[in-house]
Amino acid sequence: MGDKLREIIDDESMDHMGFEEKIKLMLDAETIARSDRKVERLIRQARFEYKDASIEGIQYPPERKLSRDRVDRLAACRWVRDRETLIIISGTGSDKSYISLFVFNVM
Repeated sequence: MGDKLREIIDDESMDHMGFEEKIKLMLDAETIARSDRKVERLIRQARFEYKDASIEGIQYPPERKLSRDRVDRLAACRWVRDRETLIIISGTGSDKSYISLFVFNVM
């Protein structure tokens, strides 16, 4: 919170704001920072195997029946906007974990 306070004090463009608005900015910044730290901590504790999963790392062998089009649709995250649930079902060794983490990283 101290960093945001210093930013508010130093930024002349915020001089017109009232006390309550400045306090709200500080509290919002603190809430976001705490949430970000929690997510980072949970990711570390999960010990994900593929921390840097990306669309470029996905392989498309025919036996997987995974198309680039389907992966692109997942990457667009329309399912999030439409409030749908994503369930990934596939056989052993089909990189479900990698694809899940790739989708997580995109979000």
